[in-house]
Amino acid sequence: IDLTNVIIIYTSDHGQNLLHDGQPITHCRRTQPDINEAIVPLLIFTHNLAAFKKFKKAAQLNFNKASHFQIYPTLLTLFGYDLQQVKDKYGKSLFEAVEKPLGFTSGPIFSPFGHTQSLIWNKDSRIKRTK
Repeated sequence: IDLTNVIIIYTSDHGQNLLHDGQPITHCRRTQPDINEAIVPLLIFTHNLAAFKKFKKAAQLNFNKASHFQIYPTLLTLFGYDLQQVKDKYGKSLFEAVEKPLGFTSGPIFSPFGHTQSLIWNKDSRIKRTK
């Protein structure tokens, strides 16, 4: 199969907290989540040399700052939509510099389906990053 014009973005919907804080959590806590519950893989696979170089530069530019929230704007720009319009409506793509990590959400993931609690936004100030 010719994969020259294929880009695969692989990620996960949540991280794991396997006794990092002494508690065995196999999914995500709704309140007071450990940062390990938010750290997930974000891998890009492509045989397209131009796209590879662009994603490699983006990985260096935004190391430890990328977010799931950047995947959709990235796809739209790859599909040819206007970069500024995408950014205005959906935020930055993976190709644009992120000044600080965006944070992550926690809480009841089924809020739209009748739960009265809303998602909790965990800002970067709660995230302790290690090198």
